Amino acid sequence: QKTATEQLAVTTEELAATAHQNSQLANSAMAAIRNTEQNIVQSKDMIDTLARSMDKIRASSSEIQTINNVINDISYQTNILSLNAMIEASRAEGGSGGFKVVALEVKRLSERSAKAADSINKLLANNFDFVQEGVNQAELMNQRFQEISNAIHPLTVTIQNVNDASMEQHEAIRQITTGIDDIDSAVDQNRKLVADA
Repeated sequence: QKTATEQLAVTTEELAATAHQNSQLANSAMAAIRNTEQNIVQSKDMIDTLARSMDKIRASSSEIQTINNVINDISYQTNILSLNAMIEASRAEGGSGGFKVVALEVKRLSERSAKAADSINKLLANNFDFVQEGVNQAELMNQRFQEISNAIHPLTVTIQNVNDASMEQHEAIRQITTGIDDIDSAVDQNRKLVADA
């Protein structure tokens, strides 16, 4: 009986060590998964902030586009006025004079303004495309992070269950070890009683 209880005690100690190791591994896995979940949440927040910033850039680009359209319209109107002024200057001064020179310079300035406005419009159009691409990428990344988060959640539950089961096993083995110690003590006491008899 003594040998059997000793062997049983050794076996339960090994089981206890294994259960304890499983519990520690499960705790480490839980810590890693929780850390990963926090990183995912933070990354999603950063992506949301990025998307909001891009929306602001897009809104600003639209405002700049509106202002630039006004500049372009002013340039067009100025060009027409300068042409009319040149015609009037030609009639009034016989095709020469300072007024005609000024009108010609205004025409050149309006043409340069129109070209600049056109260049700005092209840049804004490209900027809008880039911003839209960034918004699309941010939305796609957000969706992927959500999918990862959804995939991690069941794993978290499973590892938590393993951790809980390991803790319960460890406690059960501890109780078995206590019972074996009690049996071992009883065997020792019986042996002493037999020896005394």
